[in-house]
Amino acid sequence: MAGIAHDVTLFIGARPNLPKASTLVRAFGAAPLRAAGAGLRIVHTGQHAAGRMGLSYADTLGVRVEEVLQTPDADRDGERLSALVAVIDRYLARTGDPDLAVVVGDVNSTLAAAVVAARNGIPVAHVEAGLRSHVRDEPEELNRRMITAVTDFHLAPSQRAVDNLRRENVPGERIWLVGNAHTESFLLGADQRRAAAAPAELGLEPGHFVLLSVHKASTMQHLAWLEELVHKLAGQERIVWVLHPGCHKLLRLAAPHLLAVPGVHYLEPLPYHDFGRLLTSAACVVTDSAGMQEETTVSGVACVTVGAATARPETVSHGTNTSAGFDVGLALAATDQAVRGPRRTAARVPDRWDTSVSTRISKVLAAILTDAAADQPGASLTHR
Repeated sequence: MAGIAHDVTLFIGARPNLPKASTLVRAFGAAPLRAAGAGLRIVHTGQHAAGRMGLSYADTLGVRVEEVLQTPDADRDGERLSALVAVIDRYLARTGDPDLAVVVGDVNSTLAAAVVAARNGIPVAHVEAGLRSHVRDEPEELNRRMITAVTDFHLAPSQRAVDNLRRENVPGERIWLVGNAHTESFLLGADQRRAAAAPAELGLEPGHFVLLSVHKASTMQHLAWLEELVHKLAGQERIVWVLHPGCHKLLRLAAPHLLAVPGVHYLEPLPYHDFGRLLTSAACVVTDSAGMQEETTVSGVACVTVGAATARPETVSHGTNTSAGFDVGLALAATDQAVRGPRRTAARVPDRWDTSVSTRISKVLAAILTDAAADQPGASLTHR
C-alpha cells in the first residue's frame, strides 16, 4: 500500500468474522496503529460471500472488503478447506506478502489463511485465540488447535483463553489479553438496534417468545434430538426459529417436516442489527452459536446453549448462559425458568468484554509491527 510503513492483511470468510473485523477496523483507526504507519487490507476468502449470511451487512459494520476471492464450493469439508488454501496461496503469490497476517475466529477460512501465511513465512496474529470446547471431534475445535500451532501472536478474549494457551505451552510473551472483539461491535451497535425493525413488525411481542438458532455440523447431525427439542419447545413456548442457510438446506433434504412445526414462527436470516434487536427482545435464546452466547451475556438475555460443549464457559460462569448439551429435558427446564422468571437475568460481564478492545488490539499490533519490545508488550496487556 502506497505511503504505508506496515502492510497488514486481515483474512475473513464467514458472517461471524464480520463483527470482529469491525473491531479490527477501529483498531487500525486508533492512535497506536496510526502512529506506526500501519495500513489494513481486508480480504474475503469467498467461504460465505454471497447471500444473507455473506457480505450483505459488511458496510453496516464499517468493514470495507478490498477483494473477494473466488473459492469453489465442494461437498466434503476437506475439499472445501483445500480449496481455501489454494485460493489464498494464489492470492499471496499475486499480491506479495504483507508484514503481518491477521485472522479471526475459528472457521475454515481462519485456519486456511493462518496455514498459508505461516508456510510463506508471514507472521500470524490470531484474534480470539485460546478458546477451547475440549470436544476434539468438533470441526471448530480442531480448527482452533491447528490455528494455535501456526500462530505467532495470540490475542485472547478472556483470562480462561489465556490459561488454555499457557497449558498448551504457548510462551507467555506471545499472549495478550485484549478482550472480546465480537462483543465490542455488539455493544457499539445499541443505537442501530434501537432503530432496527421492531419485533412487533414481525407480529412478535417483546419478552414473550423464545429465539431458536442452530447451525453447527456437530449439532445438525443429531436430527432425532433436534426434532424432539423443537416439538417440545413449541409445545411449551412461542418459538421464533431463524434458519441458517445450511440448516435450512439440510432440513429440506432430510427432515422437511421440521419446517412446518405448529407453533413455530420461521424466519430467514435478518440484517445484523435487526437480528440483534430480535435477540435482545427475546425472553430466552436457544442456540449453538458462540456469538449469540456472547451477545446474550452482555445484553442480559437468558441463553440456553445446546449441542457440543461451549468454548465460552465465561458465558455460564459470569453470564446468562446455561449449557444443556444434548439433554432435551435440561434445555426445556432452563428455557421454562427463563421465560417464567424475571424479564432479564443480571449478567456479571466477563473482564474486558467492553468497548475498549480495539484500543488494546491497536497497542499490541503496533508494538508487534514496530518491534518495540514485542516480547515485553506491557504488564497491562500480557499474561505470563
